[in-house]
Amino acid sequence: MLEGWLDWLGDWNPQLLRELRGRLKPRNILLAVGASLMGQLFLILLAWQRFENFIGAVEQDSPYCQASSPALHQLIALKQRNTVLNEQLNQAYAVGQPDPAKLDALSVQMTQVQDQISQLTAFCPRESINTAFWWTEHYPHWFVALTLISLVILLVGGVYLLINNLEQEEKKGTLTFLRLCPQSTGQLMIGKLLGVPVLLYLGLACALPLHLGLAQLSGIPLGVLLLFYGVCIGGCGFFLTGGILVGLLSQTFHQVGFKGFQPIGGAFGMAIALSFMFSSLMDYQPESSAMMIFHLLNPFAWCHALMPEAFSLFNSTSPWFDPAIAVDTPQTFLRMLHFYRLPIGSNPLLLALFLLTNALFWTKWLGRMIERCFRNPNGSLLNKRQWYGLMLSFQIVFLGLVLVPTGVFEGDLYLDDLFWTFFLLIFMNTFFLVWAILTLTPRRQTAIDWARYHHQNRESRLVEWLEGEKSPALGAIALLLLIAVVFFLPWLWLMWPHISLVATPNVAPKLLVVVAGVAFYALWLLIYASITQHIFLYRLKQPHLWAFVINSSILFFPPLLLSILGGGNYWYDNQGIWQFSSLPWVYLDSASSLTIGLSLLTHTLIAAVLAKVSLSRIRQLGESTTQTLLTRAG
Repeated sequence: MLEGWLDWLGDWNPQLLRELRGRLKPRNILLAVGASLMGQLFLILLAWQRFENFIGAVEQDSPYCQASSPALHQLIALKQRNTVLNEQLNQAYAVGQPDPAKLDALSVQMTQVQDQISQLTAFCPRESINTAFWWTEHYPHWFVALTLISLVILLVGGVYLLINNLEQEEKKGTLTFLRLCPQSTGQLMIGKLLGVPVLLYLGLACALPLHLGLAQLSGIPLGVLLLFYGVCIGGCGFFLTGGILVGLLSQTFHQVGFKGFQPIGGAFGMAIALSFMFSSLMDYQPESSAMMIFHLLNPFAWCHALMPEAFSLFNSTSPWFDPAIAVDTPQTFLRMLHFYRLPIGSNPLLLALFLLTNALFWTKWLGRMIERCFRNPNGSLLNKRQWYGLMLSFQIVFLGLVLVPTGVFEGDLYLDDLFWTFFLLIFMNTFFLVWAILTLTPRRQTAIDWARYHHQNRESRLVEWLEGEKSPALGAIALLLLIAVVFFLPWLWLMWPHISLVATPNVAPKLLVVVAGVAFYALWLLIYASITQHIFLYRLKQPHLWAFVINSSILFFPPLLLSILGGGNYWYDNQGIWQFSSLPWVYLDSASSLTIGLSLLTHTLIAAVLAKVSLSRIRQLGESTTQTLLTRAG
């Protein structure tokens, strides 16, 4: 029977069978099960200790005490009297010039009442304590503790194990052997994903009966709990897949000096990310609705959204759809979730399916990166066509999450949400575009090969520039910028009535200012792409670092120099000079039409010249030595 299962597993995924055989040894199984049982026992003993401490400190006026005595009613009345006197004393102090005699009288009365309370205070008899009521109130606390601990152990421990395994495979050379085997990359990575952390899965499986029991005692329906398990499987799969990707990027990390620190660094990064996710649920500051895109991948947000009764400690309101719930708490966003104005968060089943679909969707993109990185460690994580898909996917998902029905945000809250959403979109687009510039820009040898042999390609020149693996990245960056700019339009249309300019005689029209702001954004990214391409054509050990330093210097040094040399109000009185710097958005709302036009023309010429120089350099490097000698001789 067992041999038949092993044969089937070996046929389905040989890599998974290899991982299981290396880890499911009797000693390892006993350690995993023993550690899980010890952790559960520790949690039970901690709960019992809390119960014993509670039993010894229950007073007669506690709601847990069922004993009744004449002194109890007098004690309750005295405590109410003490509360009233305390409020009167605070009101007396709040007066500008308090009456000393009144203060003394109130203080004396409070002292007398507190002395009487201390004389009447007595502990409740043990047999009169309603212990069942205490346990009913605290079952959700232990359920929450077990859930959070399990999630942290699975994510932090799983990421560490996966990165460490891939690093060890790289050192032994077996990873190269896996690249040559006929299995698909997907099969290999599924084998890693299911096999490497199998002892963690086994330990968590041992804690499943306790978790189910606490869920039932906490009043959580079994159907909701199963939905939560499904979302956790999909969501944790996303993070563990990210751990595999980090483990495969060993060569990149070794180049920047992180050799040997990947497993610890990955686990520490996962722990830091989880701490930020947890703190975001405990933060009661207002946020833009666009932040929901991050809460969709927040395991603690899943817990609170699907099981709010148990996780009410994240919020002062535990009912699912209580209209009194404040909209300024992050955890309510998942229950307010709309996707293209469809109320996804209004139903637990729809919400769970959406969260699972979202996690699987982004896991699929990580899988594409892993496939390219595994087969070609020195290549880019995505090709140009995949970059277009990723950029377009992000824009569509982002737009769907922030298009909320009328009435969800109103007044100033609506305007704040609108502007913060737009700035977040700019930040995320900039992040993707900079990442694309660094990954799609060909290195020196790749650019030389393309310059020498691209004429042999039968595809059209446009297709070669937009989809070619070795072609310069300027065409692809321009198309990515076009996708980003197109999705700027909905926000610009929504913000249009709320955009105001400085009331000066020669200020440019609002339409020209908005168009110029978007054009400056695109032109400067094209300038940075051309500079990066030029840097990558030199023989440098760390071209990415050089590109980052040079582009950052170009971005920040000129404005800083202008600010230092100008001093006072000089640059405020001569605002037009900023439109010709690396920060042309400064004072753009008060610039004249002529200044904006000249600045756009200048930036366009700079971008064109830099692109021409980079392409000429590539063409020059691509010329063979014989061709160069013949050209000079002729």
